[in-house]
Amino acid sequence: MIMAQYLSQSRIEDPVRLEPNEISFVRMRISEEEELVQSFDSRMDELRAQISELTLQKDAKLVEIASLRNVLAPVRRVPLEILTEIFELVLGNRQWRSDIVPHIFRLSSVCAAWRKAVHATPRLWSTLCISLEKVVLGPELIWVEDWIIRSQMVPLDLYLDFYFDKYDESRDVLSTQRGNQLLEYILTQFSHKVRSLNVMGHPSSFLPILHLSPSSSLLSLEEISLTTIDDDDDNDTIEDLVALLPAKVAVFLRASKLRQVKLNNASLLEFLALPAEQLTSLEVNEDEFEFDPVMFVDILSRCKQLVALQIYPPSDGFVGLSMRIPILLPTLTSLEVYNVYNAADNILRCITTPLLEQLHLCYRGTDLDSLVTDLTAFQQRSSTALSFLNLYISCSADHEVEIITEKLL
Repeated sequence: MIMAQYLSQSRIEDPVRLEPNEISFVRMRISEEEELVQSFDSRMDELRAQISELTLQKDAKLVEIASLRNVLAPVRRVPLEILTEIFELVLGNRQWRSDIVPHIFRLSSVCAAWRKAVHATPRLWSTLCISLEKVVLGPELIWVEDWIIRSQMVPLDLYLDFYFDKYDESRDVLSTQRGNQLLEYILTQFSHKVRSLNVMGHPSSFLPILHLSPSSSLLSLEEISLTTIDDDDDNDTIEDLVALLPAKVAVFLRASKLRQVKLNNASLLEFLALPAEQLTSLEVNEDEFEFDPVMFVDILSRCKQLVALQIYPPSDGFVGLSMRIPILLPTLTSLEVYNVYNAADNILRCITTPLLEQLHLCYRGTDLDSLVTDLTAFQQRSSTALSFLNLYISCSADHEVEIITEKLL
């Protein structure tokens, strides 16, 4: 009874007094229970082993199901050319497309099939856009080499933005150096593949281009766009480049396919020798810089195949433009002239364009009579019927513009 009393209690608070036979009984019960626990452990181990085996079998079946579903997935039936067309649409329609590098790597990381498709499509690798504000360049350029090699025989469109909106000397000096190393590496190793060369940055960013050997092979180059950024940095100016280059850089003269040139600073023409005779498009899109009009007139007079011309005359004006320095542009069909401040600046005074179809003129002067005279003489000299005329006169009332338009028409 005493033993039963102890065993029935969940909590024993009083001293326990047992007889020898009761002690033996308790010890026997403990041994029996321990044996039961051991048997439970053994059974649990067996069950765990069975669960582990079943789990492995389940996982294998899930993999098999995924593989079967993968076979049935609609994307697996999409022809390679359609898949790559989708990739190109995803990456296209962006000016400069500075995010194309991470986008390409992201597409090629989706699965093995997509990576194979991306790597096997040279057109996807034919555009390389790098902005130093968005991409941190390391000292190794192996990935750039792999990128260009994957473009195979497709010419390369190169867009490099070396400009920093917020200057941080500790970061930007190193990044600019690596940007120049990147441009130098591409132009020395793969110059024959570059179709379009677009560079934006401080004047020193163009040194890799200017230091190219005249014998460099630019067999595929069709267009260049050079945009200089002037942050009033006395240590990095166009004048510094002119001082470094006693003679004009002739590397572009051997680019037999070069047709389009876009410059935001006409001073670049002072040290860049261009194959003017073969150009079809020329843009000089900044009026804040001074440049020699005689130099510009000399280039224009040699542009006998020019189809499109866009120009901002310098803010200080051209000097002495007249019919005494005639320029014939026999193939020009589109002419855009911005920010003409007085009649003496009007380039229409000296050019003749017999095939001109579109004329855009932005006039900010007040001598409207001279403007009408110049435009009338230009039309009569060119003997062309315009299909489009956009005349913007900022210093006149609406009724004066109407009168001028009536006279011209």
